[in-house]
Amino acid sequence: MPPIQPQKSGPAHSASAAAPRIPPGALTAIAVLWTIAAAWLSQGAVAQGDAGASRLGLLPVTATAAIVAGLAGVLVLVLIRLGASRLPLSLLVLTMLPWLPMPVPAAMLLWTSPLVAVVWAGVLTAMAATVPWRPLTLPAHPLPVRAALLALVIYSVVAWAVAPSRPGGDEPHYLIITQSLLRDHDLEIENNHARGDYREYFPGDLSKPDYLRRGRDGAIYSIHAPGVSALVAPAFLIGGYRGVVVFLLLVSSIAAGLAFELARRVTGSTTAAWFGWAALVLAPTQLLNAFTVYPDGPAGLIVLTGVWALIRAREEQISEEDAAWPWLLHGVALAFLPWLHTRFALLAGGIGALVLLDLARTRNPAAKATAFLIVPSLSAVAWMSFFIAIYGAPDPSIPYRGSDLGAPAYIPGGMGGLFFDQMYGLFVNAPALVAVPVGMIALAWRRGPYRWLPAQFAFIALPYVLTVTHFAMWWGGYSSPARFLVPLLPSCAILAAGAWVAARERSGRVLLTASLVVTGSIAVLLTTVDRGRLAYFDRGNVYGLWAEFASRTADLGHGLPAYFARVQRQLPGELFYLEIAVWVATIAAACAAMSLIVRRAERMYRREPGRGGVATLAGALLAIAVMSSVTIVWRMEGVDGRLPASAAMNLLRQAGAVDRAVALDLTGRSRLATDALVGRMALRLARVPRTTPVREDRALFTLPVVPAGDYRIRTERSGGAGWLMAGVGAGRDQFALVTEPVGVFDGEVAVRFPVDVRALVVRGDEDAAATVRALDVRAVSLRSGTAKVSDGIARRAVRYGTTAAFFMDERAFPEPAGFWVGGARETAVAFQPDAARAALALLVRNGPIDNVVTLSSAAWSDTLRLAAGEERRVEVPIARDSGAALVSFTSASGFRPGDVNPGSRDTRFLGAWVAIR
Repeated sequence: MPPIQPQKSGPAHSASAAAPRIPPGALTAIAVLWTIAAAWLSQGAVAQGDAGASRLGLLPVTATAAIVAGLAGVLVLVLIRLGASRLPLSLLVLTMLPWLPMPVPAAMLLWTSPLVAVVWAGVLTAMAATVPWRPLTLPAHPLPVRAALLALVIYSVVAWAVAPSRPGGDEPHYLIITQSLLRDHDLEIENNHARGDYREYFPGDLSKPDYLRRGRDGAIYSIHAPGVSALVAPAFLIGGYRGVVVFLLLVSSIAAGLAFELARRVTGSTTAAWFGWAALVLAPTQLLNAFTVYPDGPAGLIVLTGVWALIRAREEQISEEDAAWPWLLHGVALAFLPWLHTRFALLAGGIGALVLLDLARTRNPAAKATAFLIVPSLSAVAWMSFFIAIYGAPDPSIPYRGSDLGAPAYIPGGMGGLFFDQMYGLFVNAPALVAVPVGMIALAWRRGPYRWLPAQFAFIALPYVLTVTHFAMWWGGYSSPARFLVPLLPSCAILAAGAWVAARERSGRVLLTASLVVTGSIAVLLTTVDRGRLAYFDRGNVYGLWAEFASRTADLGHGLPAYFARVQRQLPGELFYLEIAVWVATIAAACAAMSLIVRRAERMYRREPGRGGVATLAGALLAIAVMSSVTIVWRMEGVDGRLPASAAMNLLRQAGAVDRAVALDLTGRSRLATDALVGRMALRLARVPRTTPVREDRALFTLPVVPAGDYRIRTERSGGAGWLMAGVGAGRDQFALVTEPVGVFDGEVAVRFPVDVRALVVRGDEDAAATVRALDVRAVSLRSGTAKVSDGIARRAVRYGTTAAFFMDERAFPEPAGFWVGGARETAVAFQPDAARAALALLVRNGPIDNVVTLSSAAWSDTLRLAAGEERRVEVPIARDSGAALVSFTSASGFRPGDVNPGSRDTRFLGAWVAIR
């Protein structure tokens, strides 16, 4: 029998044969094409059409859209060639969820422009983190100096970006005190307000001093402490308001550099120190207050020197250093805190007590304690003497008597609002600072000389936070998020660095990095949109302006905790705390799930997962947590989570801005012509009529940022009578373009806009408010190119006879018969006659001073040299394509009616009067 020959095994029959693999080049090509597709979708717009019956989409087919998509593909290709992981690109599926040709939950609509930018920031950051970068060769400066210089650059860019929004709030009042010190050498401010000293840096009206009670000599002293005013006085003397901004930028940058150095000392890690520095510098609370004329920024540096003193005491217990002079400097800094603001006395007292306790365990404690206390003791005596000299009593709270100083019942709401409100909450606007409580626990758990530092910080911060939230106005008036916490933030950088050291697992550090990406994205949004329009606000708003801007298709405002939504007598109610609990629980669950998955993967594969995989998992879990949170909160709020009006206007704006586009019916899975898409953008806004008449001028309907075009509007009502007014502007604007009996709106009423407008607002009297239940809006046509007179947005509109005037800025003052051009200012107004005409006649009347008024429109211009009270008639050409004219008015000088007529209380700075003839 012949021997059996072994058979050769081929690749197709081998049990151990490897499965076919996609070549790396093909994977890269797929990744780039995937990126380009996601980038194109990210530039589109999605909205509900046919009165909510369908979902429509518009994708631009323009050179700009192609360039943006191509650049995204090139960037990803470069990162891949440098060694980046492709896995984070899978997160771009979020950008595609709103475009699915099927019904989708409202939460999936979050991932459209501009919120989709957060997805891109996370993906690119995750890819960059997986690149094996070579160490950079940096200039031979000490690391704290680099940190301070980099912070100075970032703060300066932000200061420039939001410059039109500053100074505001109480800043001018602090500067008034500075002017009184420099010019009058006193603190009596009544004469400074009367002279209008503030006009050097503030265009508004500050004729009324900010005070609650006069001094014992009858003079008016500001309610605000004079410390920061005296501190910035040399800078104001040299460079005015801009000099003050530069000085405060330097102070904040020094604080950032010192925070970096102290974080490195406490944690022993340069990387952790950089994370703590970034969490501080990128936090909008710090970023937007680094240059504002408030006491909080300088107080942050001083409190940080107090924490430095606690760290120095620990170091001297080990080194046995016996020099006393550094403690004199720490005492000098601490002595200045109460002069900045009375509430800072709590911080000074807490720091002082802890420093003395720690000095008792150092070498030469008596000399050090004496050096530390001598200046604060003298300062405390002088501080009390200050109140006795001005008000006749040693009571630091006496300037505030007559105001609502607060109550313990305010504390729960204040604590919730200060940390979680979407407008003023610290953690909502700076998620990276969630690392602070984590770092406190981690440092307390860690053995070493700084184990008690978190407890010491809590001893300093807790009484201060309780006091701040005890006040009725814990949000600080017109300001950026959590301004009253700015004094604590530089010190918080040390604790945030502790969280980075404690996160030894890759999953923990990826989550911290993700929080930093979101924080940076919010900071960019707040500082870049309309030169800071979203950065500073007051409680006149209920929902955060940035939340409204960031998501135009899904209702992010109702999905985040909102303190002011249901507040009554500073008590926000249970729903506010439940919404906070939902967000905290879902984010915590996502973090716990990520840690569990990563650990199981480590046990399964016996190695730590790669950065790309961990980053992708983190992004996916956090996205799920966000969508879950907003969905739950929407249910609690009783809303469906969609923004049909905002989404429709966003889509129409894009349709009017591009020449070519791909229009899609996502519900019907078909392609549309652009004109057909515009015709299907029928919008229905519903409301519940008031059962009892209420006298108020709140708008019945508001349609935000309406693009230039022709529209038809009609209302539905349940009988009754009354009047309706349709106009442009804010909900309480007194002017309207159409004012008719409510019956006229039973049929379609035409409204035409030659420019984009801030909002279409429909208001009604008591009778109309009791019967009108819906508003239907239909776009007839959009304007683009020469048919649109400006790319700007009209802030308000006024009808003057048969002509509508659209005011493009806030530098004009409309009145029923005409409008004033602001003094020494330029303003723009678009005029649209009802009927076609070649020119529009304007009457320009000068104020009671000689003036030069310049008018210009397209290729036409006219310069009027006017004597006091002189009038001139001007013919402005009307463009044939648009049927309108955009006219720029420039007034070389101006006057204040109150200065001319002693009986007038009008403090506006006016140039020339314009009326339509």
